[in-house]
Amino acid sequence: MGTFLFIIGIALLLIGGVMFMIEAFSESIFWGLGCLLVAPVSIVFAYLCWDTCKKPVTYQLVGASFLLLSSLLK
Repeated sequence: MGTFLFIIGIALLLIGGVMFMIEAFSESIFWGLGCLLVAPVSIVFAYLCWDTCKKPVTYQLVGASFLLLSSLLK
C-alpha cells in the first residue's frame, strides 16, 4: 500500500510541477525563468497569480501528502 501511495504522490508532484511551469511561462518568459531558476520566485508567483495557480499547487500539495502518508505506512 505504501508503494502505491508513493508512486501516486510522485506522479501528482510531477503533474502539478509541469502545470505550474506552464502557467508561469504563459504569464511571461521572465516569470517562467524566475520560477525555474530561483525557488522563492515560485512562491511569489503562486501568491500573485493564485487564480491560475490554484489547481497546480493543489496537485502538488496532495502529492506531497501522499508521499508523507506512504512514508508513515512503511
